[in-house]
Amino acid sequence: MSLEVIQISNHSPSRMGAFEMYSRALAMRVRESGGTSDFFYFRDCDPWFVEWMANAGATAHSFPYEWSEPREKPWRIASAIKRIKPPGQNVVVHVQFPILSGIAFALRIAGYRNIVLTDQLSGIERPLAPHLHFLRRAANNTKVLPAFAVTAMSSFVRDRHLRIGIPGDKTRVIYIGVDTGKYAPATPELRARLRGEFGIGIDEFVICFAGRVEKFKGLDTLARAFGKSLEGANAQQRANCRLIVAGDGAARSSVESQVIDLGIADRTIFLGRKEDIVPILQMSDTLVCPSLWEEAFGYVNIEAMAVGLPVIASRVGGISEIIDNGVTGFLVDAGDSQSICACLNRLRDDLALREQMGAAGRARVFERFNVSVTIDRTMALYAEMVH
Repeated sequence: MSLEVIQISNHSPSRMGAFEMYSRALAMRVRESGGTSDFFYFRDCDPWFVEWMANAGATAHSFPYEWSEPREKPWRIASAIKRIKPPGQNVVVHVQFPILSGIAFALRIAGYRNIVLTDQLSGIERPLAPHLHFLRRAANNTKVLPAFAVTAMSSFVRDRHLRIGIPGDKTRVIYIGVDTGKYAPATPELRARLRGEFGIGIDEFVICFAGRVEKFKGLDTLARAFGKSLEGANAQQRANCRLIVAGDGAARSSVESQVIDLGIADRTIFLGRKEDIVPILQMSDTLVCPSLWEEAFGYVNIEAMAVGLPVIASRVGGISEIIDNGVTGFLVDAGDSQSICACLNRLRDDLALREQMGAAGRARVFERFNVSVTIDRTMALYAEMVH
């Protein structure tokens, strides 16, 4: 029986990001098995995006942006999907959308039976009185009953789901994966060329931050760590160290002021938001992910590991499941600039350690975070539902 996959996503269909790459790879696998894919987005799809998905065997549809608000819209969403792709025994609906919005019940009433829910944010916990906590768990349990499974991108998210009342027998952990062909270590020639574009010397130790420049992402912690590292460096070491920031956000101006105050502005480059992070990682020596909040997963870490970089990251959320401390990189307490500084100094002064950790990280990605493995598990879940 060939699958007909419907995916409802509140991700923006405007770039080739991690989720979009995963969706496209999934569509290609469904097509290879003789099935079809229809993806629904809450935004107009750019013509290039529609064509890009069509080349993978998927049809992209647009819903009004205001429908992405979970209140009262699930019923409208389910009815609109039904008009385009009616229910059937081999139809699977995969919802990348707030799972506690009532979308599962709306889809079931519309006639869909094979429903998978995925939502990394639904497990945000708020302190409640004991009786209210019980009521919330009961309500959350009820809202997901029509679904066959609720998937989580990490065990951390799964545990959080369990604490808010999602039934344990419905939860599955399916990690996000990367295309290990696209995320490949740079050759010496490519590395030199990429660095030359930014005026960075081939012998410099390059530290990379990639992500949103928001307070909760901890870039100010990394700036302090970098400043401390340069304070203890000799003139040659200082001249051979560089911090590059690939990203943008509300905290950028404050961090730019901070690096001036720390006296490290001449060693820091703000690149702004980059659609393709691979070249930035390929010209770097290490990635630092100094998040202050509990990341659901921490995708940038596996991107860096796939390129062969050791990673220094906060021991928060799902990140602890990615990095093998002391083997593929280092885990530090959130906000601990002193520990980040020590790790930077160690990696700066030990090329062999960088190469050893980078190789171990890439091997770990092949084993656990390869997009092929992710899609295998997703397709197995689909098959379990329709047979």
